[in-house]
This record gives sequence, C-alpha cells and structure tokens, in this order.
Amino acid sequence: MFDGAAVQNLREGDLLKMKPGILATLFLALAIPASGQEKKRIVLDVAGQAAAWADMVTTAHVLDNGNREADPVARTFTALPRPAYFAVGSAMAFSLDIVGQKMRHSRHKWERKIWWLPQVAQIAANGILAAHNASLQGQPEQQTVIITAEMRTKGAKR
Repeated sequence: MFDGAAVQNLREGDLLKMKPGILATLFLALAIPASGQEKKRIVLDVAGQAAAWADMVTTAHVLDNGNREADPVARTFTALPRPAYFAVGSAMAFSLDIVGQKMRHSRHKWERKIWWLPQVAQIAANGILAAHNASLQGQPEQQTVIITAEMRTKGAKR
C-alpha cells in the first residue's frame, strides 16, 4: 500500500527540487494570453511533464535501492544513463501533447471532442506509478513477478 513516510522522503529529495521549476512553468504558461482551450492544453502539458518526472524520479530511487523494473519495455529506458532516461521520458510525455494537438484539429468531430484524453490517461498512469514507486521507497530489494497469459491458463487448468 501507499506509505506516507515514503512521500516524506521524496518531499525532502528530488521532488522538492522540481517544484519551483514546475510552478514557474505553470505561471508563465498561464500568463501567456491565449484562448481558453489553449490554456487547457498548456495546463495539461505542465501536468503531464510533472507526472512523468515524478514517475521517473521515484523509479530511479527505487532502482537505486536494488529493485528492478518489471516492464520489459520500460527496462530498456531505465537502463539508459539518467540524463538520457529523463530526456526520453520527457519526450514521451511531450509526444502525447502532439497527439492531442493533432486530435484537436482533426476533421473528425469525435476526435476533436476527446483531444485531451491521451494526456489525461498519461497523467493518471504516471501518477499511479509514482505513488506505487513511493510506496516502495526504503524497502529492501523485492522480487518482481510478471504473470504472463500462459501462466494464467496453466493455473486455471488445475
């Protein structure tokens, strides 16, 4: 479950260092004269980057404690040097802004109505993963088990 002490450790660590930058970016983004929908996009951008960074920072801390990444695709990126890992994570979050922009200006009405969905899904996923990583802070190495579809079917036959 979610451990409050782990969050306290993060507040004293890297996330506190990020806070002024995030707040300054949000302030500047909202100070720019823009339409209402453009401001929504900017807020989603800042929130997406903040969620991605929170996930990356907590993942880095958990990996430094001896745990390993369970997702084989994500493991490819976490094996990179830290600056490259953070650059790739930021680029992935930014790419969802581009997808949202394309959807917002689509010729299909249904795409224009849900242009915000990719970023909101990314923010939710990164937020959940950051909270999960925070709950692992300070815990000794844990074995990570990935249950595949084959394992599920074998267990169901018993």
